[in-house]
Amino acid sequence: ITDDNTVEGTLPREFALLTGLERLDLSLNSISGTLPTEFGRFTLLDTLNLFDNRLTGAVPSEIGFMTRLRRLDLKDNRFNGTLPTALGQLTRISSVMLDKNEFTGTLLTEFGRMSSLSVLMVSKNQFTGTVPSELGLLTKLSILEMHTNIFQGTLPSRIGMLSGLATFTVNKNKLSGRFPDAVWALENIEILDIDHNQFTGTLPSDRLVMPQ
Repeated sequence: ITDDNTVEGTLPREFALLTGLERLDLSLNSISGTLPTEFGRFTLLDTLNLFDNRLTGAVPSEIGFMTRLRRLDLKDNRFNGTLPTALGQLTRISSVMLDKNEFTGTLLTEFGRMSSLSVLMVSKNQFTGTVPSELGLLTKLSILEMHTNIFQGTLPSRIGMLSGLATFTVNKNKLSGRFPDAVWALENIEILDIDHNQFTGTLPSDRLVMPQ
């Protein structure tokens, strides 16, 4: 509706009366408050862009009613709490950007249901626990950014099955164990950042490219 302006205040619940809305872009403003549960009435919504605001609170479970949603961008806000499992109902979604918030808890195994997902960005939050192996089911994934969280344990070998992966960042976590050999073999990788973890193993010599 209106991005990159100086809109302040909170999100009006009356927006939910626009039930035929297909795209809502309020990014790059100064909107505060929480995401109204009434937004779950946007059952025809294709795009929800709210990045770079001052929104707080948890993401309501009613977001799961937006089953036509293809793009969800909530990055660079102050959202907190755990992610609702209802996100797994967004099976048509292709881009989920939740980075630069204050989310906690574990990363949802329900992300594995998002078979059309090509972009998943959850970096710069406070996520804990292990990286779910279900992410390896996202065969269309090209960008997976998970850096600057508190993920622990080993990295699931299923990540190495994501043949289209071009960007993969897990740096600045507490991951450990052997780094999956299959990830080194991914042919489309352009950006791979795994520093500031406790991985073991060696870098395959055939993945080292010296500048000409």
